[in-house]
Amino acid sequence: MPNRQQPQSTRSLLRIPLFRLLAINLAIGACAAVLLVGGLLWLNPGHLRELIFADRAPGTALVLLLASFLITFGSAAMGSAIMAQGRKEPGDKGGGHGSHLAVQEVTQRPRARLNNGRSDPAPQSGMPPFARPREEVQTNALSDKTSHASLRCESK
Repeated sequence: MPNRQQPQSTRSLLRIPLFRLLAINLAIGACAAVLLVGGLLWLNPGHLRELIFADRAPGTALVLLLASFLITFGSAAMGSAIMAQGRKEPGDKGGGHGSHLAVQEVTQRPRARLNNGRSDPAPQSGMPPFARPREEVQTNALSDKTSHASLRCESK
């Protein structure tokens, strides 16, 4: 009497909820990839279908195109399923261990003061110094009556 059951390893893998979730979402991504490749061939943007079938081995190009879309959409579907695991449903009281994130107060550091007390080191013309002509950079430096040596950082 022939054994018509699936191998034990396949059945046992599908009983694991995480693996089952990943397999279902991989199948969803694979269906999306097949639909997209079929749509690209049907719509023929940029004469893609003509380019593929004009080649000596169009099967190679189709397999590479389909495999790249399978990897992309399969992994995107599996990743979104994993990331959606922590999402709460409306009306869900929550669960888990009842742990919450601790609130930590962050103190703000004082800003460094540049250019004779101005905290804004931006140039007057609105362009960064590397984008302005050299003459304008030199005249602005002289008109501010500051030199590199007079710049200082103060901290409170």
